[in-house]
Amino acid sequence: KYLFNNEKINDQIISLKTFTNRNIKLEPQEIPGYQFKYWQKTSENLLLPMGSTWKYWDRNNIPANNWHTKAYNDASWSQGKAQLGYGDMFPNVATTISYGGNANNKYLTAYFRSILNINSLDTKDNFLITVYMDDGACVYVNGVEIGRYNLPSGPLNFNTTTNTWNNGEEVDFVVPKNLL
Repeated sequence: KYLFNNEKINDQIISLKTFTNRNIKLEPQEIPGYQFKYWQKTSENLLLPMGSTWKYWDRNNIPANNWHTKAYNDASWSQGKAQLGYGDMFPNVATTISYGGNANNKYLTAYFRSILNINSLDTKDNFLITVYMDDGACVYVNGVEIGRYNLPSGPLNFNTTTNTWNNGEEVDFVVPKNLL
């Protein structure tokens, strides 16, 4: 049971279409004897689902200026299964990354890389990368920045701070097909 823009929906499965830049509110209704924990995206077309393997760099410095390019050698990076992160706000963390030795002075940046192969690219459209982050993210595809969230414009480095803070947000980035 759900509330959609404060209206009750009793169906167990719903399908929604929205307009760009239109705010909607979908929230679970309380059901006696059950506790809602979190929303989780599901799709049979996920290319990098939860549990997929990622490389990560959590060492409080930039690994190299070209770390986001296809040619970069990430052999020295750590590796783990998604979801990667730390803390109670992130449900389903499978790989805990380091935030440094001081919980009151955590590393500002972690870097993540993954490789995927898409078969029959000509028959597919509408690629999205969904990132769950705290507090910001910049996303690259094949060395090209496709978007950033809550980060200033201009060059970024490992000690760039976000514009504001948040307690974890999920953001979608559209992937231009010509970058694949």
